[in-house]
Amino acid sequence: MAAKSPIASIPGARKAAMPRAVEPMKAVLVDQPFDREGWIFEDKYDGIRAVSYIRGGKLEILSRNQKPMTMRYPELTDLPKWVAAKEAILDGEIIVLNKKGIASFQDLQARFGVTNKSAIERLVKSQKIVYFVFDLIYVDGYDLMPARLLDRKAALTKIVRQQEVFQVAPHIVRKGTKLFRAAERQHLEGIMAKNGESRYEQRRSSEWLKIKTTMRQEAVIIGYTKPQGSREYFGALELGLYDNKRIVSVGKVGTGFDRALLKELYEKMQPLKVASPPLDSPSPSRGSREVQWLKPKLVCEVKFTERTSEGSFRHPAFVGLRYDKKPTECTFEQPRKTKHTVAAAEKRGSKLR
Repeated sequence: MAAKSPIASIPGARKAAMPRAVEPMKAVLVDQPFDREGWIFEDKYDGIRAVSYIRGGKLEILSRNQKPMTMRYPELTDLPKWVAAKEAILDGEIIVLNKKGIASFQDLQARFGVTNKSAIERLVKSQKIVYFVFDLIYVDGYDLMPARLLDRKAALTKIVRQQEVFQVAPHIVRKGTKLFRAAERQHLEGIMAKNGESRYEQRRSSEWLKIKTTMRQEAVIIGYTKPQGSREYFGALELGLYDNKRIVSVGKVGTGFDRALLKELYEKMQPLKVASPPLDSPSPSRGSREVQWLKPKLVCEVKFTERTSEGSFRHPAFVGLRYDKKPTECTFEQPRKTKHTVAAAEKRGSKLR
């Protein structure tokens, strides 16, 4: 009699065909770090979400909005050899480490949209990437989405052979405040908090939480102003967020660019020029004649100190373009109260179980 698969013995694991695509589980933003039995805490990596599919020894990497990324990361070509499974779906994040060994989203941007093989080879020589995997969604005939997170993570560590460029994301249990303070000292983006009992849901769920050390937000680039003084190409980017189907102005960002980035952004914006603003009306703080308006196609990330009473970003700085997010995903993201969100997540989770 054949031995039972160890995966089959995981509570909740169910026999199923491998899905062609999975929508990544997303987290809810909360306002404070916390300590809690039953929860685990990880670094929030400043990179790009990457879901890997292994089929018959071949690898496919998709972004969170299902865009193919495999060819941009040849360092991961041998990933199927590092996973002890014929079929698997792994969830994680790809980062680029700068010279100080810290994740740099701006350096990672050089990979976005690149299709030229020689350009990719140059990036491989000049950059150090790491793919941190933090979840196992499917393996060898078994769907693990109904299984609890701690069991999925235990299975993940058993099948992955770690490499310099391919690692299982470490986590700590219960002590989220300690990890958050360490993230602050290291100037990291923040931390993730995950209910150890949580199932994998293909949506945004309050059983996964994100706590940021600085305020950050994705926004749609809806225009740009003329350059002033010695600056070339443009002065500042006009930003907007979606409120249902309409775009609301949230001000502009004029810092965080070097000359090369100014030129790159300017060139990307030229095919998107339109005569009128993609808003109900231009912001009263500026005249529409000052702005070259754009079709709402490009998404960027900005960091800022706080939001004004009108909803604009105070002291914003440009972080980078986000090719992995749709413009319509850029909505107002206000942090929820941690205590209430955690309690509600645990109550909801206990009902599902």
